[in-house]
Amino acid sequence: MFEAQWFFWGLALPALIAAAVVLGANCLSRFAWVVRIAPAFAVALGFEVGYFATYGWPNLPPVEAQEWVFLVLRPVALVVAVLVAARGGAATGVAWLLRLALAFGAGPLLLQPYLEHTWTAGQAWAWLAGIGVVAAIVWVLLLGLEKRAVTRDERKHTRGWLLMELAIAAGATGMAIMLSGSQTLGQLGLTLAAILAAIELAGQFTKYDQLDTSHVDVPLVILVGLWLSGCFYAELQTWQALLLMLAAQVGWLVEQPWLRRVQGWRVVVVRLAAATLIAGGVVIEAAVRFSREATDAYY
Repeated sequence: MFEAQWFFWGLALPALIAAAVVLGANCLSRFAWVVRIAPAFAVALGFEVGYFATYGWPNLPPVEAQEWVFLVLRPVALVVAVLVAARGGAATGVAWLLRLALAFGAGPLLLQPYLEHTWTAGQAWAWLAGIGVVAAIVWVLLLGLEKRAVTRDERKHTRGWLLMELAIAAGATGMAIMLSGSQTLGQLGLTLAAILAAIELAGQFTKYDQLDTSHVDVPLVILVGLWLSGCFYAELQTWQALLLMLAAQVGWLVEQPWLRRVQGWRVVVVRLAAATLIAGGVVIEAAVRFSREATDAYY
């Protein structure tokens, strides 16, 4: 069960810190680069506080899967965000190379026990290649979704609700992993959800027209780490992880020809309702399975 103090240290405080970073950067709006990079640093700093509230100090070198996410993958994603904010041709190219490295490197880092003790060479190549391709596709789709907007108002609208969709996916990921056998990993998902929701709310008062795609990379690499850890170190099903990835992509739904006429608040309703339906379905199935297994164990 949750300790009462975790709700402050692991949820409220990370969310408040993330919101403060975004709002504070807005006060320095004359420095456009600071505003662009603020969401990425808000996620990183808030998640750092939430991680320590859940796990304490990580081991050096990393041992557990979540330590690799915290000590290696997350900092590299932050470097990607900095390069994107720099808006240089060479910097953008390096950022994409690092994204590919993260997509295809997350598996080998997080799944070392399987590589050393469980899989054959053929199985390892197949799993790692599949994981890398899926992670890269999710990354490309999310970045493409961010770039769909062309005007200032559309950009603010699209990016704000993309963060909320990621928050819904992160919260459902946390709940599903907790119901699948790992409470602490699940708590990290809830922490990320609180941070993203806080950034979304704070973002309504910031200069979103200056924000580049820098704020997607850090939360996405954390989500990829949670999905992999949940599938291989808890009992999260592969199809559940895929549905949670889909929940983060529902913004593409309103791009379909039969929904392009949806405008204004209806777009918000469609996007958030779709994300909630998909993510909620995963949590409900995990809860039913948890209840059934608990009943079977009792008898």
